[in-house]
This record gives sequence, structure tokens and C-alpha cells, in this order.
Amino acid sequence: MKRILAAALAILAFALTAALAAPAPKAADEAGGCEVLHEKDFSVVLPRDWRKMDLAGTHYRVYLNGDGMLTPIADATGQPIQVGLTIEPYPNQKGNVLDGARRNVAAIDRNPDLKRVGEPVYKEFKLSDGTPAVLVAVEFIKEKTRRSSYQKVFVVDKDSTGWVLSAWIVAGKDSDFAAKNPAITNILQAHVCSFCLDKDKLDVEPVKKAYKDAERHAK
Repeated sequence: MKRILAAALAILAFALTAALAAPAPKAADEAGGCEVLHEKDFSVVLPRDWRKMDLAGTHYRVYLNGDGMLTPIADATGQPIQVGLTIEPYPNQKGNVLDGARRNVAAIDRNPDLKRVGEPVYKEFKLSDGTPAVLVAVEFIKEKTRRSSYQKVFVVDKDSTGWVLSAWIVAGKDSDFAAKNPAITNILQAHVCSFCLDKDKLDVEPVKKAYKDAERHAK
């Protein structure tokens, strides 16, 4: 019986080690890297082969789940890692895009189920078509059990529709997975920053670079 129990524990330890080993991201110009989505009102570079969630009854234009595809399935504390990307439109937006980004962070602070960790980082930049945008990196604890690290891009188009792109890594409350894997965070950031309102000016190169940098980091 002791030998059987020891064998079972050895198998479990091997399985956990395998689960925690992150898959090496492939370059964006190789199979498994990325794909371009052209819609009537925007274009974006998305992770290839991520699971497409059902959008029926929602306001989302894109909702992708990448659990176990860009990251291991669990963090070092044994908690599951969730990865995803969404694109949301919000019509009739007023004011500048930086104010909108700050209002979004303020909504996090007002939510009793969320506790922000550290200060948000705001970065104003321009999309590849020249449209002003803001990238926000923010981290918070959700419902006292999960640590969420978000990369969010805010844009307002010429018709006053606000666009919010969110990419996230969610792990256990005590996990430092996102902090210890900046190459993965950079990939998510490159995807959301690839959003473009003029499909003819879409730039895939920053996303390719993020994947290639992650490959070099993994070696």
C-alpha cells in the first residue's frame, strides 16, 4: 500500500510540474502566432486559435479566452490562471480619452468587490492610424481571492463611440505570475495596442516583435 501511495504521489508531482510549465509563445508570423481581424469599423491583431466566446446577448464585439494557451494552467500557488481579451464599444462618449480612462479606474475603486493594488500606469499614445489613445496598466484583487493584472486601451472614434480593449492575466491572490512574466504581459499589450480604425494602416510588426522577444526570453 505504501508503494502504491508513493507512486501515486510521484505521478501527481510530475503532473503538477508539467502543468506549471508555460508553453513557449510562437512568433506571430508562424502558425499559432496571431491573426488579423477586419471589421467594418475597426481592425486588430488577435491571438490565433484562442477560444471565441459566445457574444449573443452581450455588447462585446470580441471576447477571447486563452487559458492554458499563452500561460500555464496554474500558478505557483496552485491556483488557475485565466487569460483573455475583449473589445467593447460605448456610444456617445464625451470628453477626452484620458478622462475616460481615469473614470474607468475610478469605477474599480468604487467597486466593493475589487481592491486596487498599487497605482495605475497611464500612457498616452497614438494608434497606427494616428488616432489618440490611452493605455492603462492596472492591478487589483477581486473578491479577496484572485489577483487581476489588466492592460486596457481606450479610444474614441469620429462618431463619438468609445472603444475599450482589455487583456488580462488573473491568478491566485498571492501569485506573482504576471510580475515575473513581463514578456507575456508585453504580448497582451501589443495585441490591444494594435487596434486601428483605418484597416489600411494596421501595423502587425509590434505584435510580431512581442512574440519574438518572448521566444528569446524563454530560451
